[in-house]
Amino acid sequence: MKDIAISETVKNRIERNQKRVHELDMLIRKIYEDNVIGRLPDRLFQSMLTDYENEQNELNKIIETDTADMQRIIGGQNNVERFLKLVKKYENITELTPAMINEFIDKILVHEPQGKGADRTTEVEIYLNYVGQFQVPVEQHEPTEEE
Repeated sequence: MKDIAISETVKNRIERNQKRVHELDMLIRKIYEDNVIGRLPDRLFQSMLTDYENEQNELNKIIETDTADMQRIIGGQNNVERFLKLVKKYENITELTPAMINEFIDKILVHEPQGKGADRTTEVEIYLNYVGQFQVPVEQHEPTEEE
């Protein structure tokens, strides 16, 4: 839901900036025509043209960045949908097969062991298809009164 709200905000900003770029195009044409027919002095024309072009360049950079962000958000939403479709495909399984595991898991990274003896630990990273790195939830053990 958060990504949907962000994507709407970004989409609105892209549309607003594209509209302004179009307005600037029209203004540049107008000042050019005014300069050609002598209604606008050359020095003022150059100053206004520079300002309009600078604003256009800045807006085009923002539009480019926002468009890339939109593509990332949309891609992320598509990946979530694909993953949920995969989960639904296997929601009533009775046996886990290697083919099923291969559909879910992109890669598993096993790091060098750390520590010695009973304190020895090995970090394992699991990357799921469409989702990325899966963080295994760590349950905190709460001692009972008997412990």
